[in-house]
Amino acid sequence: MEEIKIALQLEKDGYAYYKRASELCKNEYGKKMFKKLAEDEIKHLQKFKEIAEEIFGIKIDDKDEGKTSGYI
Repeated sequence: MEEIKIALQLEKDGYAYYKRASELCKNEYGKKMFKKLAEDEIKHLQKFKEIAEEIFGIKIDDKDEGKTSGYI
């Protein structure tokens, strides 16, 4: 289960990084790229949650994810 928590945290951290990069990027194509990457991280996060539910039979809510649950 610890591995799932780590995977979730990595996706949330990636989301935060790409979202911030999209806000700071001055190039319009760069903004779009970083925004898309941030969106992909959210999809990955949701997929990890689904996998955890299928394999472990547990549902992970935002409140269970720790300090960065506000990202999604």
